[in-house]
Amino acid sequence: MVRRVLVGVVVATALAAIPLSTATVTSEPTAFGNRPTETVTYAKVGDRELKMDIYRPAKADKPTPVVMHIHGGAWKFGTRRGYVGGAPLNWGTIPGVAEDLTQRGYTMVSVDYRLTGEAKWPAQIHDVKAATRFLRANAKKYNLDPTRFAAWGESAGAHLSAMLGTTAGVKSLEGDLGNAGESSAVQAVVDWFGPTDMASMDDGSKNNKLMHGQANSPEAALLGCKLDDCDKKLLDEASPLSHVSGKTAPFIIQHGKNDHVVPFQQSIVMEAALKKAGVPVEFQQLNSDHEFLGPVTPGQVRNPMYAFLDKQFKN
Repeated sequence: MVRRVLVGVVVATALAAIPLSTATVTSEPTAFGNRPTETVTYAKVGDRELKMDIYRPAKADKPTPVVMHIHGGAWKFGTRRGYVGGAPLNWGTIPGVAEDLTQRGYTMVSVDYRLTGEAKWPAQIHDVKAATRFLRANAKKYNLDPTRFAAWGESAGAHLSAMLGTTAGVKSLEGDLGNAGESSAVQAVVDWFGPTDMASMDDGSKNNKLMHGQANSPEAALLGCKLDDCDKKLLDEASPLSHVSGKTAPFIIQHGKNDHVVPFQQSIVMEAALKKAGVPVEFQQLNSDHEFLGPVTPGQVRNPMYAFLDKQFKN
C-alpha cells in the first residue's frame, strides 16, 4: 500500500508543483505481465515518434472491438505502460487489464502522447485523435472493427478519453498527424476520475486551490496560463463538459468520492450534462481517493468497466 500511495498520489501531487521548465519525459519502463503483441509508431512530430502498444486476442474469427487506453499523470508524466516504473496501482496494471480484455475478445491499445514538457494544448488531443485515425486506417491489418472503438483513461488520460468521446467532427481539434480521411470518433468512453471542466477545477477541491489554481499547476502547464487568467474560449475548448451533445458517445464514469487530486464534483457535473443531453451514462461512486486508493479491489473497478463495454459492443 505504501508504494501505491507514493506512486498514485504523492508523485502526482509533487509533480504538480514542478515548474514547466523542469518537466521531462518519463523514461519508458519495461512492461510486465501480458506483453504487447506489437509496438508501432502511429505518428511522428519532428524527431519524436509517438508509439502505441497493441495487445491482440490469441484467436479472433472476426474483427474485434477496440479499447484504446490513454495514461494519466497530470499530462506531465507517465507512458503507455504506466506511471513511474509501471508499478501496480489499486486497479492493477495496464498489461493486467490488457490480459482481461484480450481474453474477452477485445484488442487493447495503449498510447503515448506528447506531455506538457514537450508541447502545450492542443497537442495532446491532436495526438490521441491521430492514434484513433491510425487504428481505423489499419483496421484490416490488425483485425479491428472500426465501428466499435472505446477510449479508456485515468485522471489526465480520462480527460483526453472524454475529449475523444465528445468532440467527434470538431475539425479544430483534429491536428494534422496523418490519416485525415479517417474518423477520430469513439463509440464508448471509460472515464476514471477525469477532469471535465477546466473553469471549475477548484470547485469542491479538497486541496483548497493547492493544485489547480497555481501558476505551476498541471492545468497551467497544459494550457499555458493560470486557470483564472485563461481565456474562456480556451477553457471551454479543453473541457469535455463544454462539448457534450446528443452525439456524444456513451460513458461510464468511475470516481472515488474522497479524491483529493481531481475533485469528485468534476464527475457529478459531467454526469448531469450527459443525462441532460440524453447520452447513456453510468456513474460508479466509490469510497476511495485518487487512483481508487482505499478499500477498493481491482475487481470492483474493472468488472463494471468490462460489463459496460460488453453492453455497448456485444449485446
